[in-house]
Order: sequence, then C-alpha cells, then structure tokens
Amino acid sequence: MYIKYKNCLNLYMYMNLGGDIMRSKKKLERDLEKESIIKEINKAKTDVRTAENFFQFVSDPELVDVAIYNLEAKKSRYRYLIKIAKEKGIKKSLKESLIEAIAK
Repeated sequence: MYIKYKNCLNLYMYMNLGGDIMRSKKKLERDLEKESIIKEINKAKTDVRTAENFFQFVSDPELVDVAIYNLEAKKSRYRYLIKIAKEKGIKKSLKESLIEAIAK
C-alpha cells in the first residue's frame, strides 16, 4: 500500500514539475520571439534611415526612382513589424524609450 502511495505521490510531483517546466519553456519561447521581433524592428528602423539618406543624396533621375521604391519598401516592412508587435502585445519598456529619447 505504501509503495502505491509513494508512486502516486512521485507521479503527482513529476506532473506538477513537468507543468512548471512546460510553463517555463513557453515563457522562454515567448521571450525569445519578443526579442527577435524587437531586433527585427530595430534593423528595419536602421534600414529606413539608410534608405532616407540614400534618397537625399541621389541626383540621377533613374536613381531617384530606385531610391523612392527602396524607401517605400523599407517603410512598409517597418510598419508590418510594428503591426505584428502590437498584435503580440510587445511594447517598449520605459528604459528603452528613455534611451531612445536621449540618443536623439
């Protein structure tokens, strides 16, 4: 009787521990996804700035069309990533916002 009780207790503890591990794994996956999206947004923001600079410095009419197309494509990707972040509930932390404000 004691052996059955002990096995049930071990099974119960294992199931609870497994649940905690699963919750931790899911939280880790969400954190990694959030970090990945934030990195992509920062890269897209840099790409937009680069495309804006390119547009400002071109003078050849054929390159102006290329610069406009490139800039619009970069802005579109940036808007898309922001939309995805909002859908997933990803927000900037106060610390990130302050650092960005100071850097400008």
